[in-house]
Amino acid sequence: MTLTTKNQIELLPLQKFTVTYQLLSLHWLNSRTIALLDTRETLHVMDVRSQEELETVDLSQIRLVYASSHFKGLATGGNVSRGFAVAGERACYNSILCFNNQMVILGTKSVHALTMRSWHERLDYLVKQHFYTEALQLGYELYLEKAKAVVGLKGSKDSKKMIVREKVELKIAIFDFCF
Repeated sequence: MTLTTKNQIELLPLQKFTVTYQLLSLHWLNSRTIALLDTRETLHVMDVRSQEELETVDLSQIRLVYASSHFKGLATGGNVSRGFAVAGERACYNSILCFNNQMVILGTKSVHALTMRSWHERLDYLVKQHFYTEALQLGYELYLEKAKAVVGLKGSKDSKKMIVREKVELKIAIFDFCF
């Protein structure tokens, strides 16, 4: 965003991508990861830079809350325009909230919280599931700073590499001990 000489705000597009489904909502999970909800209530977690879809989650069983009173026109006795009424069929106004890599979703009879695993939880999960090759691959990508949807790895480049190296070396030592 820049200011022009006439004190008007000018927006400069940084990136653009298209998807094959109809979007219902978009939410930032962190600076590199977005969550896209489509009209079939499937959540698509995407890496912004590579435009790679990292995971999909079917949320249809949550029964997302739609059509707030604003779209129904309750204050005016139901008198709303046809366009507003159609928009209200798919408006999930304040039914989804994102903060700190978490997503809170309001269902018709429940509230659900989704969160992204931190980088070390992802490593631990892979090792517990005996996916050792995948754990080493993730550790290598984390070390090279090429991993996607990284949560909780903070500090300078060198300190991040040291933290990852220590964690992966510990996992390898445990693996060697067990086998």
